[in-house]
Amino acid sequence: MSEVQNPRPAKRAKAFFSSWLWFLLLLIPLIELIALGITKQRVPSEDDWTRASDHIRRQSLAGDGTVVAPSWADPLLRLHLGNRMSLGDAAPSDISAYERLWVVSSRGALHPWEEIAASRTSEPPNRWDFGLLSVRLWQPLRSPLLYDFVAHVEEANVQFVEGSFPRHCPLERLGVRGGSGLFQGPMAPAVRHVCDRKRSWLWVGATVIEDLELKPRRCVWMHPAGREPVSILYEQVPRGSHVVVYAGLYYIHEREGQGGPVTLSVRSGSEAIGQLVHHDGDGWKRMVAKMPEHGAAFVDVTFEATAPDPHFRTLCWAATMRRGDIL
Repeated sequence: MSEVQNPRPAKRAKAFFSSWLWFLLLLIPLIELIALGITKQRVPSEDDWTRASDHIRRQSLAGDGTVVAPSWADPLLRLHLGNRMSLGDAAPSDISAYERLWVVSSRGALHPWEEIAASRTSEPPNRWDFGLLSVRLWQPLRSPLLYDFVAHVEEANVQFVEGSFPRHCPLERLGVRGGSGLFQGPMAPAVRHVCDRKRSWLWVGATVIEDLELKPRRCVWMHPAGREPVSILYEQVPRGSHVVVYAGLYYIHEREGQGGPVTLSVRSGSEAIGQLVHHDGDGWKRMVAKMPEHGAAFVDVTFEATAPDPHFRTLCWAATMRRGDIL
């Protein structure tokens, strides 16, 4: 006689798993609602940003810098305080130019520049809290900056060498060009030194590029023409102890890693004091050139750009004359 199986345990198991499935389906949106509530409690509100930015706007002075931590909140900083930020403030290389530093911090995050600020003042920062945002003011900072080469690019003398013959690049007012959309490249300033009208990229002037990390950088565009140099001469620059140079390429032309090196050389008078060689992948690269220890209070400083193959070697650099210890 064959054994007859009891179907009830199988039905009870099926009913058990079905009930748990419904429970899980109801639990998922509940978890999402709880997570949304927690997220909102941990994110600064629009009111927090408004009150913090209003406070900075009322108390800021000429020579102040403003940064945000963490760095991914930079678009929010520019949204609320962009109308009081210059191109230099929005696309800086370092802290050197500032006499006071404002830091807008979300949930206690620290900005990398605060360690440098602490080394340049004996005073702890003032602090104000606005909801989930805190504002810290570091002051007074001992600024080492004597001269900003980017700020004075229109006053400099620019030339390029072609066939061993130097050619002057006159300063012209041509109107803003480019930089109006994705992949359009950096914007050419309205006033720039034009070296060759047939080569639209062969000009020298101040602009803002996006570096390899997609960070904005205010700098002097000086696309090399080849092995013969494009040069820019700054006359009667206050003598300091060092020239600090940053250089990089427009990120689209660097990220593929297929371009050749670019060389930026620096001279004080006729003496070579530094050379920065940039390879794809270097990003926004820094070099410190030590000035000759003795000489006149004012010196001529020259920057020269060369490249074995200038194709898409969109060099842009920023430099300052500093005094004292260099961090």
